[in-house]
Amino acid sequence: MANGGRKLDLILNDIETNCEPSRYAAACLPFMVECASLIESELPRIAFESLQTAKSYLRQEAGTVSVQQALSECWRELDKKKRTTSFDDPEVCAIRAVICILHDQVHSEPDDLVDRMSNFLEILNGVVPREAEQESLLRLYFSGCI
Repeated sequence: MANGGRKLDLILNDIETNCEPSRYAAACLPFMVECASLIESELPRIAFESLQTAKSYLRQEAGTVSVQQALSECWRELDKKKRTTSFDDPEVCAIRAVICILHDQVHSEPDDLVDRMSNFLEILNGVVPREAEQESLLRLYFSGCI
């Protein structure tokens, strides 16, 4: 995520500096889901299905039990082939990016925005780099903070 990643990190720093945590926390999950949706066609089946669960959760059509189940299924998929940390593998990155979303849906952690979001974007860009679109989405979802 070379220069594009650095630019995204600078924007994330601005968001964290200029906004109260409760304000940016509300935008994080919709932003993350939208970013993952940019590469939906590249997602392996388990990540695609789990992203649909995350979307349903945001629309309040699924509960935390469904999210937790999807999270467990993603981890099982990675564990099957002992690939939990193979970040050079786009399939692993796709599943791990969706895990980030699902994890945040069941474990609210408004602190460390820059680290969490930077990590998420770096993993997501290990599938297909979409930094320009991600920057646009950051500016859209966090417009009052930049």
